[in-house]
Amino acid sequence: MNRFFFYTGKSLVFGVACTVIGFSLYMIGSSLASVALQAGSVDDSPPLFSKQDLPSEPIAQLPVETDPMVIQMTPTLYASIGNPTDLAFDGEGTGFLLDASGAVVRIPAGGHRDSVPFLSLADEHTERSMDFSALTLHPGFLDSKSPGFGHFYCVTPEMPGKRESDFRPSHSADGEHHQEVIYEYRATDPRARIFSGTRREMMRFSLPEEAPAVSSLVFDAAGRLYISIADGGSTSAGPSQASRNAMELNNPFGKILRIDPLERDAGNGRYGVPRRNPFRFLEEAMPELWSYGLRSPYGLSVDGMKGELCILDKGKDGIEEINLSSLGGEHFGWDLCEGSYYYPPAKGERAEQGVTIPAVEFLRGDALTGALMYRGNLFTELSNRFVFATASGRLWMAEPQENAAPRMREISVGLENSVWSGRLAGIRALRPGSHGEIFALCNDGAVFVMDKASRTTSRPAPRRPLMAWAF
Repeated sequence: MNRFFFYTGKSLVFGVACTVIGFSLYMIGSSLASVALQAGSVDDSPPLFSKQDLPSEPIAQLPVETDPMVIQMTPTLYASIGNPTDLAFDGEGTGFLLDASGAVVRIPAGGHRDSVPFLSLADEHTERSMDFSALTLHPGFLDSKSPGFGHFYCVTPEMPGKRESDFRPSHSADGEHHQEVIYEYRATDPRARIFSGTRREMMRFSLPEEAPAVSSLVFDAAGRLYISIADGGSTSAGPSQASRNAMELNNPFGKILRIDPLERDAGNGRYGVPRRNPFRFLEEAMPELWSYGLRSPYGLSVDGMKGELCILDKGKDGIEEINLSSLGGEHFGWDLCEGSYYYPPAKGERAEQGVTIPAVEFLRGDALTGALMYRGNLFTELSNRFVFATASGRLWMAEPQENAAPRMREISVGLENSVWSGRLAGIRALRPGSHGEIFALCNDGAVFVMDKASRTTSRPAPRRPLMAWAF
């Protein structure tokens, strides 16, 4: 007998089903969901949209204010590089900017890149058709007494067949297009202009499609590393498709993983599993799993105040999501649901129980590219609100409401007494600075920090991260 369950963060619904050859977990999950979702949870109202005609604005049930929020901010050039993909900061405000080519440049506090590259991640094994996508620093990066001193982590695309992989999608196309590897780097001197140190492999993934899978890395304050992984393919949803990976608990695809990179009790002996991971003691599940039911998660960020994990997810048929994970174990629905709708969303049937619905849903048209919960000091109007960006360069805010959909407004950037009508040249990602600032990585290579329009003094010194070595 095989046990499996949906975990919403508040309740655990167990089901038991016999294993029958030819049946997939899709059929099991669908039948279980019909029991787990209470009667009357399906909205019989007409669909809000169709696949053929998707509006570009946020979906209708989110109350969108017609007047933009004008904020006295100005985008100040922080650095530039060919094709920025990620940005991480140490406790002193020094930035480490990753380029799609694998170049890492060190940026002193205050901005402008160092003239000497810090490190090149590319080597003879690199799969050149794929971008380098993620970089993060251990919270103890500058603390010589921390076990994470000098440690940082990157995702590297490598050519197929170079080494045996740790993980491959259970449902996917045949063959291997490339591999993605999470490496740990240990700098001898983390304040040095040029990297000197060691590298070791932690996790290796085999990917059959020409699409990135391991797209984001982020630490919480206690040194636990969160990893976002796509569902392993770009095919349609259904029992025999790659989307089925997201619902199965015995593989990492379509999931968020949480690991301790400094321990060694995982299956391959190269990292550890935190004791309080929600699936650690479930025999049928990978102990590394943190949450599941995601199609293409990316843009992870951790709320420095509440510790919640913010997860962006690209839908297949039009809905893009901002999800929040606080307890772990959340089932975000894919491919049973897309956003808060049963799949396909064009039916307009809403799922209200059994899955964790997104904090914010956005119709794809102007693609969602970055989001974070604002905890900075410069813009009090944005405090405790989501700030998110779209590919065209637009900025939005969403204000969480108790037991209601969030209020959403577009942000107009005000310059002194006028409104700046321009947009940044295609925002690729948003990243929080060491003091809560908003950094925008743009497609033209520029990286901007959002600053006060009338500010003439330098930004306050960054706060060192709180060290809380825990399980």
